[in-house]
Amino acid sequence: MSVALSSDVLQDDVAVTVARVIASANKRARELNVDVKADKCLPHKNHL
Repeated sequence: MSVALSSDVLQDDVAVTVARVIASANKRARELNVDVKADKCLPHKNHL
């Protein structure tokens, strides 16, 4: 999944760094055949 970042986000150094870290972690997880889909990572409503 690809998401376009708005110009204000791209000007935020912390946001860009976090996006790069997440992208790197997702890439590594895919290399290790780990499912990183968002719906699998969020806590189930019964666990809140």
